[in-house]
Amino acid sequence: MTGLMPCPFSTALGYNQLLNTHSVELMAEKGDQFLTALTRKSASLRGEARKALDRKIEVLRRMIEFARSVPDD
Repeated sequence: MTGLMPCPFSTALGYNQLLNTHSVELMAEKGDQFLTALTRKSASLRGEARKALDRKIEVLRRMIEFARSVPDD
């Protein structure tokens, strides 16, 4: 059985691909709602906690931008 992969590994890859596709679609469609919620949360924070969340918000903005650039046929 050298070189053969067990079935669960293959199923896991298929599930991972499905999860990634769904995540990209979710970010493209609902990303603004996530940003709004996180921005509100950030406004209530101070100091390092706020800085950390603001960095995450910026990362999320870039993720949404990328997700919207992916063709959705």
